[in-house]
This record gives sequence, C-alpha cells and structure tokens, in this order.
Amino acid sequence: MVVSGNRDTPGFARLERFHPSLDVGNEVAAAHAASRRRSYAVVLSTVTPRNSSPPYAEDPSLTTLEFKWHDQCGRETPAGEAVAKRKIVEAARALDEAISSLSDGERVLVHCAWGQNRSNAICVAWACLFRKWTPQAAVAYAKAACCDQRRYANPRPLHNDVFVNILMTLVPATDGRLAPPSSGLTAWMKRKAPDDDPAS
Repeated sequence: MVVSGNRDTPGFARLERFHPSLDVGNEVAAAHAASRRRSYAVVLSTVTPRNSSPPYAEDPSLTTLEFKWHDQCGRETPAGEAVAKRKIVEAARALDEAISSLSDGERVLVHCAWGQNRSNAICVAWACLFRKWTPQAAVAYAKAACCDQRRYANPRPLHNDVFVNILMTLVPATDGRLAPPSSGLTAWMKRKAPDDDPAS
C-alpha cells in the first residue's frame, strides 16, 4: 500500500548535490533515523517531529532548530507571504551554521510535515544564498531528488507557488546576504558604461 507523504519511511531524500550531508524529509524522518540508530546531528524542524509508528505521537525532543510557520499551499495572504520569506531566509542561514558545525559522518535533516514545501524551500534558499545555485536549477534539482528517492501517494514537491516565487527572487551568493531590489533607475545605471557619460 502506498502511504501519504507524511508517513512514508525513511521519509527523506538526500540532496547530495547541495551538500553531501544534507537530507530533506517529512515529520517522521527524524524518528525513523533514530530508531535505526542513525540519529541526525542536527534536525531543523518547521513542524514538531512525530514518531515513525502509530499513533505517530509528537516528539519535540527530536528537534534541534525550530522555524515554524504555516504552509497554505499557495493560498498565503500578503502577510503570510512575508512571514514565509522571513522564515525561509532565517532557516537557510541557520542551516548554513549547522552544516558548518558537522563532524565527519554527521548529517543534518530539514523537515516539514510532508517534506515537500517548507523544508525544500529552506534547502533551496540555502543552496542559492550560500552555494551560488540559481533558483531555477536548485528548485528543479530538489523536485527531482524528492520524486526519485521517495515513495508515497501523489508526490508534489515544491508545489506551493508562493514559496517558489519567493525563491525566484534570490540572487546566487556565498555569504547569505539578500541582494537589495533594484529600482528602474539603479538597473539603468548598472547598464550604462562609464564612457557613455555625455558630459565627458
């Protein structure tokens, strides 16, 4: 029987092209790993993790870092979109610190309920802000990795268009800083070569 995306085990996909130690998964992935004595060194949660067997009770002790917000599946209000952007960027920066602290053989899990929207958005944002991935390439890779590596009913990684639109505004970087939005005048000035100055 094919289960829903918040219950499949092991419940994660490895995003090795982003980083060899990075996994993205669902709300039971951390517990499943712990039950196999392969606990994650860092678990970044957007929802409270749950045990990997019925009745799937919440287990907040599995969380290392917490960045909670609601996934409205693309129906976010403007206020909700602003919260989502702030959480995605904050979590991506925390993820960078977590990855930097890993010892050999340790792994980090970023998870939400189904391992589709919030968790993938954080991982994609990290790849853009700290590894110079373009948003388009990072989104495509994360989607493919989840579809290839996990088995659950009706997989739809990164189907929240609001989150994807947020990701598409990110400029590839290595230091986690957001590029300021360019005004029309700023963009024009960047295009204008110094020797085009009519006063010269």
